[in-house]
Amino acid sequence: MIGNKRMKTYQIVILGAGSGGISLSSRLLRDVSASQIAIVDPSAVHHYQPLWTLAGAGLLPKEETEKPQKEQIPDGIDWIRDAVVRVDPRAKKIFLKSGAELGYKYLVVATGLRLAWEKIQGLGDNLGKNGICSVYQYDQIDEAARQIQSLKSGTALFVMPPVPIKCAGAPQKIMYVAEHLFRKRGVRDNIQVHFATSGKAMFGIQVFAEALAKIVKERGIETHFQHKIIGVDAERKQAIFSVTDSEGKIFESRLDYDLLHLVPPMEAHPYVAESGLAFEDGDQKGW
Repeated sequence: MIGNKRMKTYQIVILGAGSGGISLSSRLLRDVSASQIAIVDPSAVHHYQPLWTLAGAGLLPKEETEKPQKEQIPDGIDWIRDAVVRVDPRAKKIFLKSGAELGYKYLVVATGLRLAWEKIQGLGDNLGKNGICSVYQYDQIDEAARQIQSLKSGTALFVMPPVPIKCAGAPQKIMYVAEHLFRKRGVRDNIQVHFATSGKAMFGIQVFAEALAKIVKERGIETHFQHKIIGVDAERKQAIFSVTDSEGKIFESRLDYDLLHLVPPMEAHPYVAESGLAFEDGDQKGW
């Protein structure tokens, strides 16, 4: 119950008003009345995250990636500006931070992932400092652009954490754009570009991996496979990895950097992981 009102029930409830939630809601309007659809999202601002890679290289202002949320939600669809606390899939109920409850016939989870910065040992408050940057967080985009645009020599290290993550291509995209900018500014010969990934190849899909392997070779980018980022030593400017060798042995290794583009591990939001919606199988628990 919401006060003295009955719990409102919709045919479709979409959790998350990012690119996925908005796109799907627009598509659903071909077959479902807008009054039967609700989108739950507390944010007044919509961020188009695919553009953060370009903004993070200084190719456009980050402000171009944000718009008022109310302008993105299709007319007639109920926007419930609240945060999800818990989902009960058996009862088909959503519990919100305000204390309100929603019912649904169909539920779409489009809430994205949580950036688990705390899983990178030693990071602390060094994001945006000591050569560490990232395009995965809006308030860090300008600093990433500043560091990429100002680097004149040394080592630029780009990392890829274990999947699943938001846009598995973005850790490479920012690297390729940065490498191009180094060439354009005439400093590429003074900068070593490295890519460290927890994967065994440049990408998880073979046809893409083969094409990307050619690109990094052509551009003189040094690759480090099966390097899982676990920490940073900001004072020494070293990234710390858990490395798996060809025999399956695991050991710790460090790579020096002058610029470190960091992508954190990511995980499901608690209300997904703890709701009964998620996998409960080994390392995939919570998804």
